[in-house]
Order: sequence, then C-alpha cells, then structure tokens
Amino acid sequence: MSTAKNSTRGSRRSTAKRPPPAPTISTASVDLPAAVESPRFGRVAVDPAKVITFPRGMIGFPAQKRFVLLDHAPGSPFHWLQSVDEGGLAFPVASPLHFVTDYRPEYPSDLAEQVGEYGPEDLWLGVVVSFPPGEGRATLNLKAPVVLNSRSRLGVQLVLDNPAWPLRYALPAGA
Repeated sequence: MSTAKNSTRGSRRSTAKRPPPAPTISTASVDLPAAVESPRFGRVAVDPAKVITFPRGMIGFPAQKRFVLLDHAPGSPFHWLQSVDEGGLAFPVASPLHFVTDYRPEYPSDLAEQVGEYGPEDLWLGVVVSFPPGEGRATLNLKAPVVLNSRSRLGVQLVLDNPAWPLRYALPAGA
C-alpha cells in the first residue's frame, strides 16, 4: 500500500484504494455488559468498540459469540480471548508466527464472507494454546487457527485440511 506524507499534520495517509468497509455488527441493541466477571482476571471492563463477534462461535462453544482480546502481560506473545457473556470462558491464544516462522495457513476462498472485507493489515492470525498440567510442554493448535478482522470486528476459528499443521505443536521448553 502506498502512503503519502500529509505536510499539514505530519501524518501519513493512504493513497491506495481500499474496498468498501464490511458491514459491522452493532452491539448497541444487544445486551452488552459494561464488565464481565472472570475468575481468572477479576472484573474486566468491556469496551463495545473492542468486542469481536464470532458468528459461529469457537469450536466446541457455538453459543459463545462475543469476545474481547486481552494481553497476558506486557511484551508477552500470549493473549486471552475472553468471552463477554461467560466470565469463566477464556482461551489462551498467541500469534503462531512468534514460534513457527514458516506457518502460512491457506485461508478458505470464502474468508471475506466469514469475517468481512479486509486488507492484509486488518487480519490477526492466532492459535489456541494448551498448557498441560504438571511439567508438560505447552502446545499450539496449528490445525485450527483463529482469524480476527480488526476492521469488521468479526472472527472465525478455521479447521485446516493441510496435514502439515498439527493439532498439538509442542513449544520449546521455556517459551
């Protein structure tokens, strides 16, 4: 995307033509709590502008459709996908590229239908992280990545057919 310097403000503006914005899902008419009580995080404020809607829910949780992405800790590669409607439900997630630099899942041809129109800068690719009890290594689910569209605030958890991406990719010790 090309950019041009805006001399009056010192900021950059895009000169590339963007596709029309995808329709957004308004949360104004839906009961959206001001905060969610989470056993893990305590009281979490919910900013309606930050809510991500998963029209199909997450795998195994089709009724849970609204989430917020929380940072685990400053500088950490880990985040939490916290349900807005069920305080006890939060998925640990991370950008797989932090750990698997050659991870390049093939998106389905109808991805724009699932998450709305997007440019490359609009998508965040994440994977669910599993932390086994005891001394076991954490694993990344590379088979079912999570794709978030920051423009439309829509998300989807995909299931990939590619056998190269395992369900349990072990993280290096100490990751």
